[in-house]
Amino acid sequence: MPYELSQGGGITYHFHDGSEELLILLQGRLTLRTPAGNRELGAGEVVHFPVGPERAHAISSVDDQPVSYVVVSTLVSSDATDYPDTRQLSVNARTRR
Repeated sequence: MPYELSQGGGITYHFHDGSEELLILLQGRLTLRTPAGNRELGAGEVVHFPVGPERAHAISSVDDQPVSYVVVSTLVSSDATDYPDTRQLSVNARTRR
């Protein structure tokens, strides 16, 4: 199921220590922030985010046009998500049920 961003919406700058992510932009335009700087993404672009701080990333909507995207993840358990701007760390693990 695709995610949708409203005007001014986005995902906080972060990286994972265990799970890789793949972002597929379906509709609209996004600004992608990485350690290399900012760049604009358009519909149809695909970006891979391996683990580690050198692959930190954030996305934000560019204008008032609808944005939809899909994120595919390896969902490794356990995983830590680091948020460098806020100096926060989130750790999670999945259990069998």
